[in-house]
Formats: sequence, C-alpha cells, structure tokens
Amino acid sequence: MGVLVHSTGFYQYPKPWEQRQPVRAIKKHLKYIESDRKNKKGIKVHREPPIMFSKDSDKADRLEFGRRIAAQKEQGVVAHKLVISMSEDEQKRLGINMIEFVRETMAQYETARKQQLDWIAAYHNDEDHPHCHIVIRGRDERERSVYISNPQMRQMERIGERVKERLAERNRERGRYIEEDWKKQLDRERELLDKVYELEKTRSFERER
Repeated sequence: MGVLVHSTGFYQYPKPWEQRQPVRAIKKHLKYIESDRKNKKGIKVHREPPIMFSKDSDKADRLEFGRRIAAQKEQGVVAHKLVISMSEDEQKRLGINMIEFVRETMAQYETARKQQLDWIAAYHNDEDHPHCHIVIRGRDERERSVYISNPQMRQMERIGERVKERLAERNRERGRYIEEDWKKQLDRERELLDKVYELEKTRSFERER
C-alpha cells in the first residue's frame, strides 16, 4: 500500500458578494478532527482519543492555530486539508510512530519546497487505518501563498516513502543494539552466577576439610 496522501479539500476566501464563511468552516473542521467521536450506535470511532500535534508541540492548540488563520491576509486559500496514511500492518511491521513520521515528512517537504509551513495535525489511531489529518495554513511563515495540488501531494508521498524507510532502518538498527545489549547483560549475569557458584564450592570444600 505504501504512503498515501490525499486532499479532503481546501477553503478559499469569498468574493465580496459571496456569503461563505471559510474561516469559520476551517475552525469547525479543526474541532471535528480533534473530537473523540462516537458513531450512531454509540461506539467510539477511534480506538484512542485523537492527538493534536504540530512541528514543535505534542499538544497543539487548535484555537491558537485558528487565531493565526483569522489574522492572515484575506486573499487566496485559507487552509488546505490533507490526510496522510499507511496500512496498520506496515506501520506495526516497521515500527513506525505516525507522529514522528508526519513531522519528518513535513520537514523534508518544506525543505524541498523552500517554504516554512504553518500546520497542525491530528493522529487518528483507527483500526486497520491509522492516519493523520493535516491542516496547512494558506500562508507560510513569511506570509507567502501556499499551493498544494496533485503534484505536491505526489511529492509528499515520495518524501514519505523515503522517511518511512529511514525510520524502519533506524528501528531495525535499534533492535539489533537492544538484542546485543541484552545478550551482553545475559553473559555478565551468567559469569556472575558462575563466580558465585565457584565461590560456594570453595567455601563448602574448606568447611569439609
């Protein structure tokens, strides 16, 4: 399956004669992706409460992000909505932490695009479909317009694949180090037990004499 990135839409500022309220709509979306919802049968949609995070916070504030959107220049795109995902089997098999994965993917994407983006995300640990909703402000850190269409999403997928492989290799290396440390510790414990056993034998022999 690999890394998938798709758009769930974007909001644009309205023309003077239009009645749309895009800032209000994006704030509603932020609240939606943060909520620990239940379906019509009263069963929780998510296995765990969603985790809101950003490039530098594990507890990102959607209200503060909404205020930054409200304060930006009212021209062009208000915000982009994306979802980035991989199969649960792949995530578990490779030991991928989705929050770490999204952060590194976004950082490398920003480097490739030469833009510092202002974004917030929600991790949904759903059965068979772990994924992250990402909302990217329509203006970057320098207040330049941010454009995201199919070519940019395909670029993000390619970057995500490289990040996934790098994290998987790191996890394999870490696993090998842990196993080696465990074996060394086991050898040390065996050596200690052998020494204790030999000491007890010596003491027993001396008592018998």
